[in-house]
Amino acid sequence: MGVKSLRRRLVIILSAVTGLIFVAGFLLFSLELSEAFTVVAEQSVPILQDIVEGLPKDKLLKLLKDESLPKTYSDNQDFKEINAFLRKKAQRFAFKYLYICRSIDLDKAISELWIDSPEIGSSGFAEPGYVNKMPKIQKSLLHEKGYTFTKVYTEPKWGTLMTIVLPFKVSENVTAYLMADVDVSRVKRIQNIVLITLFVLVGFFLAAFIISANLIFSKSQTIGILAERFAQGDFSKTVETTGYKEIDQVLSHFGNFIEKLKIDIRNIVRYTSDLSSISESLSNVKSSLTESLKILTESVNELEIKVDDANKSYDEVRHATAQLAESASSLAQSVGSIAERADGITNESSLGMKKMEEFGSMISESTNKLQVTSKRVEKLNQELQKVEEVVSGISSIAEQTNLLALNAAIEAARAGEAGRGFAVVADEIRKLAEESKGITLNIINTIKGLVDEIRATGTEIDSSARLMVEVNQMAKTVLETFKSISVSIREISQHLQNLAALSQEQSASSEEINSEVNVFKNLLDSIDTLVMNLEEIMETFKSSSKEFESFAERLTMISEEFKNQVQKYKF
Repeated sequence: MGVKSLRRRLVIILSAVTGLIFVAGFLLFSLELSEAFTVVAEQSVPILQDIVEGLPKDKLLKLLKDESLPKTYSDNQDFKEINAFLRKKAQRFAFKYLYICRSIDLDKAISELWIDSPEIGSSGFAEPGYVNKMPKIQKSLLHEKGYTFTKVYTEPKWGTLMTIVLPFKVSENVTAYLMADVDVSRVKRIQNIVLITLFVLVGFFLAAFIISANLIFSKSQTIGILAERFAQGDFSKTVETTGYKEIDQVLSHFGNFIEKLKIDIRNIVRYTSDLSSISESLSNVKSSLTESLKILTESVNELEIKVDDANKSYDEVRHATAQLAESASSLAQSVGSIAERADGITNESSLGMKKMEEFGSMISESTNKLQVTSKRVEKLNQELQKVEEVVSGISSIAEQTNLLALNAAIEAARAGEAGRGFAVVADEIRKLAEESKGITLNIINTIKGLVDEIRATGTEIDSSARLMVEVNQMAKTVLETFKSISVSIREISQHLQNLAALSQEQSASSEEINSEVNVFKNLLDSIDTLVMNLEEIMETFKSSSKEFESFAERLTMISEEFKNQVQKYKF
C-alpha cells in the first residue's frame, strides 16, 4: 500500500469519525433531562444511606412519636441536635434541602409526603404544607429499588429541583423518610461543558493525528527500504534524519546502531586477519620443528650405528685381549682400528652436538613465537569482549526501539480506526527493531563462540609453550649428554692410545689391558643408555609435534570459518 493510498484512506476514516462524533453529540443533547435526573438519584442514594446510618435512632424515634411536633421543634434539644447533623450533611454533599418526614403508615406516607420546609435552605422535619401526589411509576420504583424521587419542579430563586425519597426503619413499627432536594439544573450545564470539552479534545486529537500521520508516512518508505537492506546484511546505506521529531529520533538511534555495528564488524574482520597471521606463524613454527626433529632423528640413528660399531669393536678388543699374549702386533692393529672408530664417533658426536645446538636455537625461537602468539590471542580475546559489550549496548538500543514501537502501536490502538495507518507504520518499526535485535543476537552468539574458541586456543598455546619449554630443557639435557659422550669418547681414545703405547712398548700386562677394555665396555653401556633416553625424548617430541600440528590446523579452520561468517556483510 502506497503513502498516497494511506493518506486517502486516512482522510476517509477521519471524515467518518468526525461525522460519528457530531451525531453522538447531537444525540446527547437530545436526551431527556429526566434520564439525567435518574442518574443523579441513583448516585445520591448511597450518600443518603450513609447519612441514615449516622442518625441517632433513639432520639429520632422519640421525636417521631411526639405529637406536639412540629409546633414545638424549635425548643426541643434532640431536634436541634438532629437538625444540626442534617445541616452539616447538606452542606457537605451540596443538597439544597435535607429533612425527615415522619409517618407510621407506609401506604399513607406514600400518598401524603410532607416536603415543605419551614424556610429556604433549612434542614429538619417537614411541616404540613401541601400534598405531592406520587405517580404510580414512582410508587413502583419505591417498592422495587427502595427509593423514589418526586416530579421535578422549578423555583425562581433556586432553579430546577427534585426530591429524592429514601425510606428507612427507625424501629420495627416505625418508618421514617429521609428526603433531599437536589438542584439538577446543574446537570444540564455540566453536560454542556463536558460535550464542549469533548469536541475541543476531539478536534485537537484529529489535528495532532493528521500531523503525526503526515510525519510518519513521510518516513515509512525510508524505513521499509532500510529494513529490507539491513535484513540482507547490506549496511552501505546511511540513515539520514533531522532529529527534531520522535520518528526522526527513532531513525537517528537506529542509524547510530548501524554505524556502531559497521565499526564492530570491521574490527572483527581485522581480528580475523590477525588470527590468520597467527595461524600462518604457527604453521611455520611447526615446519621448523618438523625439520629439526628430522635432523635430530638422523643424528640419533647415526649415533646408534656408531655405538653398535663400538660394541662390535669391543668384542674385537676383548678377543684381542685374550690373544694379547700370543700376538702384540694383532693387539696393536685392533687398538688402532678401535682408535679410528673412536675418532669417527668423536666426529659424529661433535656433529650431533652442533645439530643439538641448532635444534635448541629453533626450540627457543619457537617458544618466543608461541609466547608472542599467546599475547596476541589474549589481546584478541580482550578486544572481542569489548566488541561483545558494544554489541550488547546496541541490542539494548534495539530493545528500546522495539518498546517505542510498542508504545506507538498502543497509541494507535487507542485511536481506533483512525489510528490503523499509524499502527501499520508502528508495526513496521517494531519488525525492524526485532530484525535488528535478531542480527545483534547472531553477532553476539558468533562473538561468544569465537571468544570460547580463542580462549581454548590460548589455553592450547600456553600448553604448547610449556611443552616447548620442556622440550628445550630436554634438548639442553641431550646436548649435555652429547658433551658427556664426547668426553667419554675422548677418554676412550686416550685409553686406546695408552693401549697402543703399551702394545708398542710391550710393557703392559694382559690384566691391565682387560681393565681398560672393561672401562671401555662401561662407557659403551653408558652411551647406549643415553641413546635409549634420547629415543624416548624423541618419541615424546614427535607426539607433541602432532598435537601442535592438530592445534595449528584447528586454528586455521576457525579463522576460515569466521571469515566466511563476516563476508556476507556489505559496507
